[in-house]
Amino acid sequence: MPRLLHAGYDKPNSLRRILSKRDRGRNRRANATCFAALPEGHALADGDAIHWDSLKDEHFIVSRDAPGPAIHDYIVRRTTTFGRSPAVERHGVGRETLMHLVALGFGISIASEAATATQYPEVVFRPFAAAEDTLP
Repeated sequence: MPRLLHAGYDKPNSLRRILSKRDRGRNRRANATCFAALPEGHALADGDAIHWDSLKDEHFIVSRDAPGPAIHDYIVRRTTTFGRSPAVERHGVGRETLMHLVALGFGISIASEAATATQYPEVVFRPFAAAEDTLP
């Protein structure tokens, strides 16, 4: 196999530069608006927007598989205070089953805007009040 011999030509770095120019913007994801998934009878279900302070005593449920770990970390970042950490339980289920667990009162969850397109019986989605509340 012939080798390209050229002074100053660095094949791996050149390829990285070409790929980064070609893929620039393609791999970027827009952050999605964040919603609280609540059972219909929850005290906050009738409100317009949710504040994290109102969720400090809630029990959260997330999936074990993606995006559950990222949502778990997000909940921890938003609710942890000195001497107090949130109650977050992981379940080995998909989004549909997780939303049914919310409806049954096992806890509340966090969902992206895409998840709100599906209607789940006895589950309501409420946006968070702060504009910076987005999921990566």
